[in-house]
Amino acid sequence: MDLRSATSRRADERLRNEAAGWFARMRAPDAASSRSAFEAWLRADPKRQVVYDRLVHRWDEAAVLSVSSESVGRTPSRERRPRKPRAFWPVAGIATVCAIAMLVIWPAASLFMQVWPKLGIGADRFTTAVGDIRTVRLSDGSSVTLDTTTVVTAAYSAKMRRLNLLRGRARFDVAHDASRPFVVWADGTTVVARGTLFDVTLSPGHKAVVTLMRGVVDVQPATSPLWRPLQPKKPIRLAPGQQLAVDNPAAAPLLQAAKTTDAAWTTGRLIFQDDPLWDALAQANRYSRQHITLSDASLGDLQVSGEFPIDQQTDLALGLGAAFSLRVGHSANGDLVLTRAPATPPTGQH
Repeated sequence: MDLRSATSRRADERLRNEAAGWFARMRAPDAASSRSAFEAWLRADPKRQVVYDRLVHRWDEAAVLSVSSESVGRTPSRERRPRKPRAFWPVAGIATVCAIAMLVIWPAASLFMQVWPKLGIGADRFTTAVGDIRTVRLSDGSSVTLDTTTVVTAAYSAKMRRLNLLRGRARFDVAHDASRPFVVWADGTTVVARGTLFDVTLSPGHKAVVTLMRGVVDVQPATSPLWRPLQPKKPIRLAPGQQLAVDNPAAAPLLQAAKTTDAAWTTGRLIFQDDPLWDALAQANRYSRQHITLSDASLGDLQVSGEFPIDQQTDLALGLGAAFSLRVGHSANGDLVLTRAPATPPTGQH
C-alpha cells in the first residue's frame, strides 16, 4: 500500500469525523457559545469549508425531498412490467437487512436533518438588537421582517429557498416561485410555503408558533429524531387566520384562531385586547432593556386593552398605573415597578 495515499485517506477520514462532531456540538442547547470556536475551526483550513459545503449540499437535497413532497407533489413514476419473483429466502434476507438498517440509519438521518439548517454554512445572517424592527429584502423578491432580538439565516440553492429562525419572531412575505419551495425551520418545526404571508415565533423555551395571514402553508411539527416513525405524520395545513403552536415533540400541536392583534407588531405598536397584565408586560419588556415589573403577582390577572408604542416604557407604565390605580416606582436596577396604591382613609380619620 502506498504510504502517502494511506496517510491522505486517514486525514480525510479524520476531517469527516471532525465535521460530524461539529454537527452534534452545534445542535446542543449551548450551541451559541460554541459558534466562535466553530467558525475559527472552519477558517483554519480551506478544506474544512469544502467538506462542510459538500455535507450541507447532500442534506439539502435530501431535505427537499423530505419537506416538499406534500406541497410540491410527486412526479408519477413510469409504469413498469412486473418482474418475476425471486426465491423467497434471498428476498426475505434482504428485506430483513434493510429493515435493520432503517432502524439504525433513520434516527441518525432525522437528527442530521434537524441539525444542518442551524449551522448556517454559506448563509446570510440577519439580526436585530433590543427594540429594533427591521425589514430585509431577499434576492428572490421575498422579504423578512425581524422583530426585536431576532436572528434569521437565509441560504438559497437551485432547488430550495431555506431560512432558519434561530431566535425571536419574523414575518415572511414570500415571492411565488413554483420551482423552489420556501422553507423555514424553527428548532425542528418546518414551514413550507409558496406565495404567502406568515409569522413564525420561537420562544426561549423552544416553543414554535406559526401564524398565517395570507395564502397556505404546510407545517411539519418538530419530532424527536430517536423516535420519529419511518413514515412521518402528514404536515398540518393552515388557512389564513389560523395559528399553530408547537410546544415540544411529545405534545400535540395546538391549532387555533389567531388574534387580530397578533399581526400589529410590524407597525411598532403593541395592541392589547383584554390581555392579562402579565402577558402585556412580557410583550412590552421584549422591546426595552428597562423592564416593567409587578410587586404583587396577583396584579398580573388584570385585563389590559389599548394601543401603545413599543419604545415608550415609561409612558406605558404611567398609563397602566393610571388605569388600575397603581403606583409607579423604580427598582434598584432601574426597572419600573407597579405597586398597589395604599387605601385612602375616609375623610376625618387619622
